[in-house]
Amino acid sequence: MNSQKPTAPGFPRVEDLIANATDFLNSATAELTSRPKHSVIAFYSAVELILKARLMAEHWTLAVSKNADRGSFATGDFVSVSFDEACARLQNIVGSPLPDNAKAHFNSLRKHRNKMVHFYHEGETNKNALEDIALEQLLGWRALVSLMENQWQNTFANMVFDITAIDDRFSEHRLYAKAKFQSLADRIKSIEEKGGTLVVCPSCTFKAAERNQDTTSIFWSRCLVCNSYPRRWMVTPCPTCGRDLINEGDDGAHCGHCDTQVSVEELVVELNEEKITKDNYFEAMTPANCSACSGYHTVIKWEDGFVCIACIEFTDDLACCGWCNEYNNGDVQLSSLHGCSHCDGNVKLLNDD
Repeated sequence: MNSQKPTAPGFPRVEDLIANATDFLNSATAELTSRPKHSVIAFYSAVELILKARLMAEHWTLAVSKNADRGSFATGDFVSVSFDEACARLQNIVGSPLPDNAKAHFNSLRKHRNKMVHFYHEGETNKNALEDIALEQLLGWRALVSLMENQWQNTFANMVFDITAIDDRFSEHRLYAKAKFQSLADRIKSIEEKGGTLVVCPSCTFKAAERNQDTTSIFWSRCLVCNSYPRRWMVTPCPTCGRDLINEGDDGAHCGHCDTQVSVEELVVELNEEKITKDNYFEAMTPANCSACSGYHTVIKWEDGFVCIACIEFTDDLACCGWCNEYNNGDVQLSSLHGCSHCDGNVKLLNDD
């Protein structure tokens, strides 16, 4: 876990947030069918607390929206960061951003919570609504577990947070997911009969995600059961053993055959079809920047298009920013004024004047 300076007695600790998150998760799973409104609110509260716990593990001021004051924080008299602020700080300050799929799951939970708080009435509950809530929470839970066991393992390894015990409480959620899968039997059979390919969904674990292709090596799928954030992946030869290397973005790829780990930077150099030399260095379009994941020089020329190695976003072309002259796979209209994923454009200078 990241080290922190000793705090005064009673000063809020990361462990306190984790304990509260555990209580909310227990409430959310216990009240799924009896009080679904409270379940939704409790579940998202747990998500927020874990995000804030990760920020606090870096420094307590990161959990405060603005005007951080130690005394006020100790007494609970402060405004905590919003979801968007937490995501920005995890990326820009902590250097450990939420993966796109996790961010999408958590944001969906946030919007559902807001709807419940302002408009929902318990009498509106029906089987389909409960099924949607169960699936949404199950995906959110798996996203949390993945973060805590992998990307944020060093932070939460020594916390009193029994993932296995909490996971057991999601048995009812899994029954809803299984029922949804079984209800799709005819549709799944039809896809396979027409020559379609179904793959296992990494979010809900059912073989119900129809595989699609952008190129011969770039694939994407969206699950019929949970309709989760589209999974994207790229298959290229492993530089060590030559067998299929599956890259799903983020931190690069790991070969399941020879255990080779290849970073995003290494893949950019290895795979870019636009070979950069001293003669074309200043005219080359790649490596370019990605507007989808804010990746810096992660976009390469690939199979009649361009792909970001960090998030597997595939586009047909690139455009040059009108302010910084960097190539980008996003919309650069008005970029001379508003900038691109790499720069702030001219607006800041105009405001300073």
